[in-house]
Amino acid sequence: PIIRWEQPHQWALYLGPSRDITMSLNVLDKAERCLIEKECCADEFTYCLVSTPTAPYWASVTRADVLFGWGQRLWLNCTAAPLLHTLPPEI
Repeated sequence: PIIRWEQPHQWALYLGPSRDITMSLNVLDKAERCLIEKECCADEFTYCLVSTPTAPYWASVTRADVLFGWGQRLWLNCTAAPLLHTLPPEI
């Protein structure tokens, strides 16, 4: 996948156009939340973060306003919760 690193704990994954109404992809790390970045239009999308023992970091993006895919270039922007062990110790 094409990855755009935004900041520490923030990244974006390129989805591109899709003929299917739903696309599933590996989001690379545990995401706290994600946002769908659209290129244009009033198209509506939803996403669901999924974690299983065999696929711990997956998202499913679905077109919500019609029963077919999309032609625009989409990005899924995700943010992970900062890891506790990266914080300085309490004094």
